[in-house]
Amino acid sequence: MLYDLEALILAAESQLISVLGVNSLARTWTRPVEEQNHNIPPKNIVEEIFRRCGKKYKGTLDAARILGNARYEDIAEQCPQAFGLFVQFLENI
Repeated sequence: MLYDLEALILAAESQLISVLGVNSLARTWTRPVEEQNHNIPPKNIVEEIFRRCGKKYKGTLDAARILGNARYEDIAEQCPQAFGLFVQFLENI
């Protein structure tokens, strides 16, 4: 899903792991995350990851915590189809 905020969260895997306080995650999503199946959107995957870790995903809070600690360059590399192009556009201004 090219425009889901949670796709960026899945791309920031190490920050997601850090916020959840776990050592690793069993990756159940497509890479690049922008190609994730529309029947299983990134938001559902993020919510399930949080559930498996005994937590509830709060998009407005958790997204800021995860993405606030991520480097946009790393996320752009993991999401080349939309976010990466957007970053490239901004860097060229």
